[in-house]
Amino acid sequence: MCLNVDTASLQDLLIEIGDDEQFQPQPLTSGIHSAWLTEPMLCAAERLLDVMTQPRDARVLGPHIVREIIYYVLTGPIGGALLSLVSRQTQFSQIARALQRIENHFADNLSVDALAAEVNMSVSAFHHNFKAVTQTSPLQYLKRYRLHQARLLMLHDGLKASAAAVRVGYESPSQFSREFKRYFGVTPGDRGESGASDGGGPFRLTGSGSSPERDNVRPVSAGVSSRSPECCRTGRETVRPSAAPSESPSPDLYDV
Repeated sequence: MCLNVDTASLQDLLIEIGDDEQFQPQPLTSGIHSAWLTEPMLCAAERLLDVMTQPRDARVLGPHIVREIIYYVLTGPIGGALLSLVSRQTQFSQIARALQRIENHFADNLSVDALAAEVNMSVSAFHHNFKAVTQTSPLQYLKRYRLHQARLLMLHDGLKASAAAVRVGYESPSQFSREFKRYFGVTPGDRGESGASDGGGPFRLTGSGSSPERDNVRPVSAGVSSRSPECCRTGRETVRPSAAPSESPSPDLYDV
């Protein structure tokens, strides 16, 4: 599942928290920061999965539950990462804007020069800061994001490999097949590849809109939570992290 962080909503949360002496997060401006999946977060995540089965519930209740999850992250040990996101002057925020651009326009002909210019950075500074935040280069991030989107189109929408390749921005189907095989370890035509390297998707916070719609949901890995708080049911999915699209999972973490 993917949750997008709306900076305006984040600012509203900060205003409501106000001058609370117990809320003093330090801005975090580099790298990938993971927060432990606490019982309150797990309860909220399960409620979000429940309400998303009904369109009206998702539309009315979903945004409030997303806000609750973001609140728990904001007031937790790595709340400073979200605090940095709302500051337009930080490099973290600039890279977040570039990530939003990539994820909203991944099928377009994006260049590093254009992305750097959009966030008012030199190309060298953009490369350096992008890698500090995502642990990968801009082009590698774009490539992996396209491959993940193509895989979802083939698995969920039944598209053929060539059609999925074009849909996500590849001009050469053969290049797409080579990169798909290199990344997932199987060819696009192998329908048994559903257990390939990513194994689904995690909760992921990115700096863009905040609507919990199905288009923003990726598969959650199957498993049984070791915790069974009163407000949650056992036997539900565990939540996995994703710093960059290629990183391997680690249970019970929440990525920002």
